[in-house]
Amino acid sequence: MQGKRNGLISVSMIAVMLLSSAWLSSCAANKNVGPERKSQTEETDSVGEFVPTHPPVVVPHPWREGR
Repeated sequence: MQGKRNGLISVSMIAVMLLSSAWLSSCAANKNVGPERKSQTEETDSVGEFVPTHPPVVVPHPWREGR
């Protein structure tokens, strides 16, 4: 009984270490490399003029009506 518990604890500790190292490496991979990468994202994401996809929604009554 004690051997199974020690085995479970060691497996869980190994899993925690592996998951934490994977999490830290993914955080490091998502950081900006430098100004070159920043300028590329600004060019692709920025739009000079806003183009609406649909007309605005107008509700003809107050929000608290019916309470």
